[in-house]
Amino acid sequence: MPPKSRVSVEDAVNVLLRYISYFASDQLPDWSSDIWHIMSKEPEFVAREQCGYFHSTHNKNTDCDDDNWDDDDWDDDEDEEDDEKRDPDYFNYVYSKQQKNHDTFDVKFSRHLWNSINKIAPIVENKPNTLGLQPKVWTDVLALEFWKQYRLKCAFVFKKATIQEYGNYYLTIFGRCKAKTCKKKLFGYVEENPGDYGDVIIKINCRDTRFERHEDCKRPLQGKRRDEMKKEVKEKGVKGSNLDAAQKLLQPGDTQCPVMSRANVLYQLKKESIEKIL
Repeated sequence: MPPKSRVSVEDAVNVLLRYISYFASDQLPDWSSDIWHIMSKEPEFVAREQCGYFHSTHNKNTDCDDDNWDDDDWDDDEDEEDDEKRDPDYFNYVYSKQQKNHDTFDVKFSRHLWNSINKIAPIVENKPNTLGLQPKVWTDVLALEFWKQYRLKCAFVFKKATIQEYGNYYLTIFGRCKAKTCKKKLFGYVEENPGDYGDVIIKINCRDTRFERHEDCKRPLQGKRRDEMKKEVKEKGVKGSNLDAAQKLLQPGDTQCPVMSRANVLYQLKKESIEKIL
């Protein structure tokens, strides 16, 4: 016999009515959808104990921890997206609850740099082109620019970037710090269509960690940037590549850099290059 639900039918119905747009179709949201986690944080679903859960046919144990997503889900920029992530209300809901606790940083992208991450051609064969950012490219470019312009100690990884041509925001981005002792959330957005000319400002809301003690954590090296670094290590060696990165990324007073790979990662790239030749 299944355990008795800790939530009354009346309370469950009240919460479902608030999110009825996510249940309007014949197919329920996927079990891994964030909407289940968001609903679990509603007052009706918060148990008297320190951490409670609610029962549903799709997700029967939604943890109360804000950071219960797997690390593998981050820096995941596949072409397909869940319907609720395309809903402007989704970003508005999550972002509005965090905005007051965050600082705002204007990250300036030159038009050339913006075009380098803007998706122009379809990524998935036989599917119509959709607006978006270049998979395996934009996450590193954004992290690098954010570091160069503001030098926050957080090693930011990203979950999703969505472009809504007619939404409340043209571009929305979700992310968080990879460090286990931090995991502070990041919200990014471009308010209006930037058009075809001039610089593009991506507004980033997150906690300012420049003057705080912070775990020395690094972003994962993958995608296009990993290929570029592998080529550089092959040409300059590990020490040469490390020195070159330090000259480009570090300034006087910097004690750590979340976008600068450790030497052991560069040695791994060198090993991969040698094995490929053999």
